[in-house]
Amino acid sequence: MIIFASEKALSFIQINNISESSLNRNTMILRLILKNFLSFDDEAQFDMFPNMKRTQLAGHVYTDLCEVPLLKQAAIYGSNGAGKSNVVKAMEFLRAFALDKDFAKNLELGKFFYLLKKDAGKEPISLAVEFEIQQHFFFYEVELTETFVAKEGLYESFPKEGKLDLIYERKQEEVEFAQAADEAIAEATRKMLEKNPLASLMALNREFPIIADTRCALAAQWFNGQLEIIGVHTFLPTLIDLLRDNQPMMEFVRQLVSSLEVGVNDMTLQERILTVGQNSTLPSPKTCRVIWIR
Repeated sequence: MIIFASEKALSFIQINNISESSLNRNTMILRLILKNFLSFDDEAQFDMFPNMKRTQLAGHVYTDLCEVPLLKQAAIYGSNGAGKSNVVKAMEFLRAFALDKDFAKNLELGKFFYLLKKDAGKEPISLAVEFEIQQHFFFYEVELTETFVAKEGLYESFPKEGKLDLIYERKQEEVEFAQAADEAIAEATRKMLEKNPLASLMALNREFPIIADTRCALAAQWFNGQLEIIGVHTFLPTLIDLLRDNQPMMEFVRQLVSSLEVGVNDMTLQERILTVGQNSTLPSPKTCRVIWIR
């Protein structure tokens, strides 16, 4: 699953569900839910479920790769300040929280709450994502205050039946597991969470494996290796080589970008001699390829 972001005044967020059929590997996002996060006060859901009453663009929908039909791509667009980039920030936040036990501890979490109300910070930030990896669906949710994790849950999802199967659910230091843990494991988990009140159990389990359920490791694998977020400042030098070597792709990108009405009329690829400073580790002079946008 890949998320692209643009920061133009009339801009868009593009979400791609990727199917790698030759590798027998799919990576899909089903939905993202936000509440009390940055510009989102009330609960908002962004999902990849198509309107199956519309049959004109059947090629835009995966119908045979998983249990439910899913869009191959979706775009969120709107004016500057509408909150599009906060959708990307929510995904970045979730991924970092799920993988890095020190992520939330090192943040000024108060800045991430919806602040345009009198009781800002009283309710926790609430984020959730539903995704698919290796033909397993998962639902991961978290509720965060400024000082502790109020709730964190990982479930196997069955979207066709609208059912969630518990893997673990944590409320502060107390954890309920799908597979019963012996008292020693339960006590070690409680102590670990007491020492790390703002860490995710998923991240702690990556460092200190205590959850026997292999579904937890599979869900973490999606965050670590399958979720790609390409932000506005992402550096992708390989993209330049791809566009140089594939002229049909370059032509497609030129037409696509110019039709988006984001202030870009055309783009070309040129090679220039780059002069580097005396303190640079790069050889000088160096030929570089640059994409020119106008």
